[in-house]
Amino acid sequence: MALNRTQLADIIEALSNAREYLDGQCDVVDGDYGEQRPNRAMTICNQIDEALVHLDREFDLLSIA
Repeated sequence: MALNRTQLADIIEALSNAREYLDGQCDVVDGDYGEQRPNRAMTICNQIDEALVHLDREFDLLSIA
């Protein structure tokens, strides 16, 4: 099922809002052997960032077509 521009824009906006909300909660925690690792909020923010890159490319392709 392909998404139209409006649906894709809505998804991008929702993910951007979620990313903005979580931004203040991003931090590191002590992992095994005292090594720092990202907390859950930072991990989710990184996943959102990756998804937004892909979605922005798709949106650009739809804009060209």
